[in-house]
Amino acid sequence: MTKEELIIKNTELEQELKTSQEGELGLRKEFAKAFCWYKKKEHYENEPKLEEPSWSEIFVEVGKLLSIQKYKNINDKVEAMDKNISVLFQDIDSLVNTIDESNK
Repeated sequence: MTKEELIIKNTELEQELKTSQEGELGLRKEFAKAFCWYKKKEHYENEPKLEEPSWSEIFVEVGKLLSIQKYKNINDKVEAMDKNISVLFQDIDSLVNTIDESNK
Protein backbone atom coordinates (compact mmCIF):
# COMPACT_ATOMS: atom_id res chain seq x y z
CA MET A 1 0.00 0.00 0.00
CA THR A 2 1.13 3.48 -0.72
CA LYS A 3 1.27 6.22 1.86
CA GLU A 4 -1.84 7.86 0.40
CA GLU A 5 -3.81 4.61 0.55
CA LEU A 6 -2.74 4.12 4.18
CA ILE A 7 -3.89 7.65 5.03
CA ILE A 8 -7.27 7.02 3.38
CA LYS A 9 -7.65 3.66 5.14
CA ASN A 10 -6.66 5.24 8.48
CA THR A 11 -9.23 7.99 8.02
CA GLU A 12 -11.93 5.43 7.22
CA LEU A 13 -11.03 3.37 10.29
CA GLU A 14 -11.00 6.44 12.54
CA GLN A 15 -14.48 7.39 11.28
CA GLU A 16 -15.73 3.83 11.81
CA LEU A 17 -14.32 3.85 15.37
CA LYS A 18 -15.95 7.20 16.12
CA THR A 19 -19.32 5.96 14.81
CA SER A 20 -19.05 2.76 16.87
CA GLN A 21 -18.17 4.68 20.03
CA GLU A 22 -21.10 7.05 19.54
CA GLY A 23 -23.47 4.12 19.02
CA GLU A 24 -22.11 2.36 22.09
CA LEU A 25 -22.53 5.50 24.20
CA GLY A 26 -26.08 5.82 22.89
CA LEU A 27 -26.85 2.26 24.04
CA ARG A 28 -25.43 2.92 27.50
CA LYS A 29 -27.49 6.11 27.76
CA GLU A 30 -30.63 4.14 26.82
CA PHE A 31 -29.90 1.79 29.71
CA ALA A 32 -29.39 4.83 31.96
CA LYS A 33 -32.83 6.09 30.88
CA ALA A 34 -34.42 2.70 31.52
CA PHE A 35 -32.89 2.50 35.00
CA CYS A 36 -33.52 6.23 35.72
CA TRP A 37 -29.84 6.95 36.29
CA TYR A 38 -29.43 10.70 36.28
CA LYS A 39 -26.56 12.85 37.43
CA LYS A 40 -27.27 15.17 40.32
CA LYS A 41 -28.58 18.48 39.04
CA GLU A 42 -26.40 21.49 39.49
CA HIS A 43 -28.21 24.57 40.72
CA TYR A 44 -27.95 26.24 37.32
CA GLU A 45 -29.19 23.28 35.25
CA ASN A 46 -32.81 23.08 34.16
CA GLU A 47 -32.97 19.39 33.27
CA PRO A 48 -31.12 16.47 34.79
CA LYS A 49 -28.46 14.85 32.64
CA LEU A 50 -28.24 11.12 32.04
CA GLU A 51 -25.39 9.21 33.60
CA GLU A 52 -22.98 7.43 31.31
CA PRO A 53 -22.83 4.04 33.06
CA SER A 54 -20.16 1.48 32.35
CA TRP A 55 -21.13 -1.86 30.90
CA SER A 56 -20.22 -3.43 34.25
CA GLU A 57 -22.78 -1.26 36.05
CA ILE A 58 -25.40 -2.17 33.44
CA PHE A 59 -24.66 -5.90 33.71
CA VAL A 60 -24.87 -5.76 37.51
CA GLU A 61 -28.30 -4.11 37.31
CA VAL A 62 -29.54 -6.57 34.69
CA GLY A 63 -28.25 -9.41 36.89
CA LYS A 64 -30.22 -8.03 39.84
CA LEU A 65 -33.37 -7.89 37.73
CA LEU A 66 -32.88 -11.47 36.53
CA SER A 67 -32.33 -12.59 40.11
CA ILE A 68 -35.54 -10.88 41.24
CA GLN A 69 -37.44 -12.49 38.36
CA LYS A 70 -36.05 -15.93 39.22
CA TYR A 71 -37.00 -15.46 42.89
CA LYS A 72 -40.51 -14.38 41.89
CA ASN A 73 -40.92 -17.42 39.62
CA ILE A 74 -39.78 -19.74 42.42
CA ASN A 75 -42.05 -17.97 44.90
CA ASP A 76 -45.02 -18.34 42.53
CA LYS A 77 -44.30 -22.06 42.15
CA VAL A 78 -44.06 -22.52 45.93
CA GLU A 79 -47.37 -20.71 46.43
CA ALA A 80 -49.02 -22.93 43.79
CA MET A 81 -47.65 -26.04 45.50
CA ASP A 82 -48.91 -24.77 48.85
CA LYS A 83 -52.40 -24.34 47.41
CA ASN A 84 -52.26 -27.83 45.91
CA ILE A 85 -51.21 -29.28 49.28
CA SER A 86 -54.09 -27.46 50.98
CA VAL A 87 -56.53 -28.95 48.47
CA LEU A 88 -55.04 -32.41 49.04
CA PHE A 89 -55.47 -32.04 52.81
CA GLN A 90 -59.09 -31.00 52.30
CA ASP A 91 -59.64 -34.04 50.08
CA ILE A 92 -58.05 -36.31 52.69
CA ASP A 93 -60.22 -34.79 55.42
CA SER A 94 -63.37 -35.36 53.36
CA LEU A 95 -62.36 -38.94 52.63
CA VAL A 96 -61.65 -39.57 56.31
CA ASN A 97 -65.04 -38.06 57.23
CA THR A 98 -66.75 -40.17 54.58
CA ILE A 99 -65.08 -43.34 55.89
CA ASP A 100 -65.93 -42.42 59.48
CA GLU A 101 -69.59 -41.85 58.56
CA SER A 102 -69.80 -45.11 56.67
CA ASN A 103 -68.36 -47.02 59.63
CA LYS A 104 -71.04 -45.70 62.01
